[in-house]
Amino acid sequence: MKTITNYIKLEKDEFKKVKLDFSYQTIKRVDKIINYHNNNEETKNDAIFLNIFGLLQSLFVAIDSLYTFTQEITNSKSYININQNDVLNRLKYIRNDVVGHPINRRYGRHSIGYAVIKTDNLSYDKFEYVIYVKNKNGKVQINSYDVNLDELKNSYLNEKNLIFKKLESFVAKKFKKTNLSNLILELFNNLNKETIDDVRQEYYKHFGNTSNDRFSWRLDLLEILNDWQVRDNDIFEVLKYLENIQINKLIEFSNSLENKTIKTKKITYPKLLNDIFEFFNENTELFDYLKDLHDVNSPYYGYNLHYLIDNVEYEPLLKLLNVIKYETNRNKIYLIGSIFNNYQKNLKI
Repeated sequence: MKTITNYIKLEKDEFKKVKLDFSYQTIKRVDKIINYHNNNEETKNDAIFLNIFGLLQSLFVAIDSLYTFTQEITNSKSYININQNDVLNRLKYIRNDVVGHPINRRYGRHSIGYAVIKTDNLSYDKFEYVIYVKNKNGKVQINSYDVNLDELKNSYLNEKNLIFKKLESFVAKKFKKTNLSNLILELFNNLNKETIDDVRQEYYKHFGNTSNDRFSWRLDLLEILNDWQVRDNDIFEVLKYLENIQINKLIEFSNSLENKTIKTKKITYPKLLNDIFEFFNENTELFDYLKDLHDVNSPYYGYNLHYLIDNVEYEPLLKLLNVIKYETNRNKIYLIGSIFNNYQKNLKI
């Protein structure tokens, strides 16, 4: 950690220095909170509730601080990708359900949800909570979730240590001259397992083998797209579009890693997506149901997906949604769902 603390001390921008120091101190403070939780135990429900609320909020704040700290040092998201950690990805939803907004959560336009921690079998390290969602037709949908606090704590500490290890390497070495960008550009013309692996090995050679970082994850997505077999030509064109999106993301990350300014490729929407977006432009009341279609761990994912499939009669949209209707691969769900998620945010993916 000495490399990191020295970096903070030497920062000349006073406001940036404050942000770095505050983020770092928050991360260290949460380490102490986790240590306290590990070395103590409560048996009374009131005390257990207090520890649950405090620990979940602390982990939430620590992750927020990790993002700020990393981006202030690297000016990039490529060194941090906590959402790819399945356990920590669920943390933000657990925290929102249990601590942040347990009462009167809106689902879509017409439904309200409530989250309740069950008091039977409540323990210091584990608990179960239930979400009740009342639909506009009066039907109540019930989903329950088990939470292991030890798993959350350990996953956070492991992720934090990996990030700090990469940050120390970044601070010590800064920009490198590599062949990474040339290998990435080659993917536009020749995308296959071998060319993807060439990029991966060049990245690992110069920036370390951290398989869960954002750059490696984009390569994983490309491998999935390259192997994804479909018969429908419209879906095939969507997958090709998503391939180009991932390659552009790799170029952006490579630019930040190598201090280059290589331009990304201009990408146009395939016909199926143009038709779907025009449909949503004319049916803006459906915007609320696009929330979190990219994240299977979100409590909104299943609710919104099935609402659209069951209530919207527009063939191009149903064709795309049916691709993930029974899908269990989290990354495939992300790839298709991110199209809707980013359209909702009025962003280009």
